[in-house]
Amino acid sequence: HLPTPLAIALLAWFHLGWAGLGVYLLARRLGATKTGASLGGASFTLSAFMLSWTALSSVIATVSWIPWLFASILWLFQAPSRRAFAILAVSTGMMLLAGHLQFCAYGLLGGAFLGLWQALASQNVKVSLSAVLAVAFGCGIAAPQVIPVLDYGKFSHRRAEATQAGYEAYVASG
Repeated sequence: HLPTPLAIALLAWFHLGWAGLGVYLLARRLGATKTGASLGGASFTLSAFMLSWTALSSVIATVSWIPWLFASILWLFQAPSRRAFAILAVSTGMMLLAGHLQFCAYGLLGGAFLGLWQALASQNVKVSLSAVLAVAFGCGIAAPQVIPVLDYGKFSHRRAEATQAGYEAYVASG
């Protein structure tokens, strides 16, 4: 029963902290010292990008899962385990459920490149398939929400064809 502005502020602070922790873990997975990883996490959390998007909480919520996705991909390839698999699946699902599909697409694309790079470097087919399965499982977790959203997109105002009158109305409203 929190007032909406307070709840949104707490949500933003939580996701900023979550993003910083994810960058810390990613940096440690990449070999950074604790100090370097802490600096990286703090720098990402307090970056102009993250702070400027706090007004649209879906962006911060989505982007906060990207470092977790990357760190879990590296973890799965470096030390395969059920826990790494689960964190990759949950990171994928939560990123999709966070609500901003454009930034989610960026995260998934980056994760795909990172996973492909790791697959080629390790040449471990079993772990590569495990990573693909974890991402697919994460997509399955989010499917009940994401599929209707994508389906409803055909009714979006953004699907309309651009017209001169529409552009003039846009300019006039600015």
